[in-house]
Amino acid sequence: MKYNKKLKAQRGAGIKPLLVDFDSDLDEAKWIAENLIERHEAGSLWNEHMILTRTAWGSRSVEAMLIEKNIPYIFIGGTSFLQAAHVKDLLCLIRAAASINDELAWIRYLTLWPRIGDVTASRLILSMKETGTMDEALDLLSGKLKKNQQKIVDGPKTILKYWDEPTKALRVGAEFLKPILPEKYDKWDLRKKDFDLLVRLADRYRNLMRFIETYTLDPITSTAVSRLENQDVVTLITVHSAKGTESPVCYVIRVEPGMYPHIRSLGAEDDEEEERRILYVAMTRAKNELILTRSEGRRSFAYSYGDAAEAYFLSDVPDKLVEERWQYEMYLDDDDDFLM
Repeated sequence: MKYNKKLKAQRGAGIKPLLVDFDSDLDEAKWIAENLIERHEAGSLWNEHMILTRTAWGSRSVEAMLIEKNIPYIFIGGTSFLQAAHVKDLLCLIRAAASINDELAWIRYLTLWPRIGDVTASRLILSMKETGTMDEALDLLSGKLKKNQQKIVDGPKTILKYWDEPTKALRVGAEFLKPILPEKYDKWDLRKKDFDLLVRLADRYRNLMRFIETYTLDPITSTAVSRLENQDVVTLITVHSAKGTESPVCYVIRVEPGMYPHIRSLGAEDDEEEERRILYVAMTRAKNELILTRSEGRRSFAYSYGDAAEAYFLSDVPDKLVEERWQYEMYLDDDDDFLM
């Protein structure tokens, strides 16, 4: 087919798209958050920026960093990280261990267990609050539970044991809930990866209290598209939800093999071409600046699949069309700037 039309840019050459490589997903997320802050401090509005993700799960690290850096955002197209039920379950265990007065955390934790409803949980919590200390509260709880429910008391006790070791506390907390959560939620193999991210995030905190302060306060999030109007927030959005939208500055994250094209599409020509259209939709949301980011660690993993490397859409992008940058940053455990 012959095409006779000639397209001309009316706004001039514009800013060359930027392709940034990172060593890890947390480095990628941290750079995006700090880049947003830098732009905002220079006078840009938050709502002039959009972050596009292939999948809701693929944005978890970025979303966590937006929360940590107190960047207001709206999430469209999936379940927000801290709104995921299984994440709330683990965090409510941490919060329950922190205070007998956190009624919301305790009622969620207690009702996770079979044969404990809201009424029973409320009655137990009221009795616990009348004690003086957490040890006394847990002893009272143990006395009121049936023999086959005694494991419930072990959860907060385990967390308190590792209170000054946040990573271990999150890890043992996730392991403690492992027997009951897979029965409550489908796609557990995918969901449990959120716990791995929480463990990695906790590594930069000296104790669980600072971690709780950061990740259990309600961030400015929403899945309602209507709230976009008149709200100065960064938009975090799945590509499938982004058709018809645009933003002055767009970050397209995880532009790497296995994600573009998605690993599930490999070997099927039509599916791979649909994946190419998805990436096209993502990149064409940018009005002024397009920033593509990817993680070297995840790319190395994906390259172990020969088909993924061969099908990767950005393998042969000419240098003249994109500015490529390697951004290497690592969180150092002995650096006070990264420990809170």
